[in-house]
Amino acid sequence: MVATADALNLEPDNLAFVFESNVGVSAADLGVFLQRASTVSRSVGVELYVIGLREGSLAVVARAARKVVKAGLEEFRTSPIRTTASSAALVGLASAAIAAAMTPSPEAVSPLAKAGAGLVEHHAVTQISLVTINKTTIVMDEQRAADVRMMDADRPYKSPSADIRGLISQASAGELSGTVVLVGSELHFRPDGFRYLVPIDLPKSTLSRFVQPEHRVVVTGELLLRDSLPDLLVIREASPG
Repeated sequence: MVATADALNLEPDNLAFVFESNVGVSAADLGVFLQRASTVSRSVGVELYVIGLREGSLAVVARAARKVVKAGLEEFRTSPIRTTASSAALVGLASAAIAAAMTPSPEAVSPLAKAGAGLVEHHAVTQISLVTINKTTIVMDEQRAADVRMMDADRPYKSPSADIRGLISQASAGELSGTVVLVGSELHFRPDGFRYLVPIDLPKSTLSRFVQPEHRVVVTGELLLRDSLPDLLVIREASPG
C-alpha cells in the first residue's frame, strides 16, 4: 500500500516516515533512524520536530522549521519560520537530502542508509516511504537494503585507530572531554589531547548554555566516522569540563 499525504492529513510544513510492517519496530532502533534522519536534515539547515503518529499506520510525522544560527550558536524555534523560506521549500530541502542519503552509493554508504537497511533486514519492515504533500517516495525496501549491505561490504575497510576507538567509547560513556571551537558560524569540538576539530550536531537547544565557543565540556553522544576518521559528533548530554 502506498502512503499518501491525504491519508496522513499532512500540512505543507510536514513530512512523514511510513514503515510498512506487520510486527512493528523497536523504539530504540526507530529512535536511531529518526536521529540520523534529523542529522541529515539539520546539515541542510532544517530542523525536524516529531509531532505525532498517525492512527492505523506506523507513520511518524515531523514538522520542518528553519535552523537558526544566532551569535554562533544553534537555536531551534518551536514554530515554522516563513519569513526567509516557505514551509514547502523547507520540507523539499529536508526530504531531498534524506532521500539522497538513503540512496545506495558505492562511494559512500551513509549512517542513515545503514539504519534504514537494518530496519528492513532485522525488523520485518518491507519498505520505508518518505511522504510530503507533493509526493511519496520509497526510500528503502528489501532490494535497496540488500544493495546497501553489498556496497558497504565492497568498500575497503580501514579499522579506526586505537585512539579513535577510545574517543568513540568515551563519547558513549559520557566521558569525552574537550573544547568547543567556533569555525565560521558552525560549532566544532576539539577532543583533549588532539589537534583536529570535529563538527558538532546539537539536537537539544537546552545544551547551548554549556556548548559555547571556548568552553571546555564533557559530553555524551555518538562520534560518527567517515573513512575511519571522526566526521561528526552528535551531542546528547553536556556539562562544564
